[in-house]
Amino acid sequence: MRGSDNYEKLKAAGFVIIRADDQPQPRIKQWVGDGAWRTLENYPSKAARDRALAVMLQNPKTVNL
Repeated sequence: MRGSDNYEKLKAAGFVIIRADDQPQPRIKQWVGDGAWRTLENYPSKAARDRALAVMLQNPKTVNL
């Protein structure tokens, strides 16, 4: 996966790496290492997902890709 070495460095430094995804439904995924993402939660709409993402990003150790 492109950039996975950098993701591993961030994770080792204590950062949480998350990203928004739309398929098959709006959700937030977290980098778990070894080229893998884990779904944290599914949402009924993109707006609900974006609100939850904004709350998560208030933590200075959380990075959105």
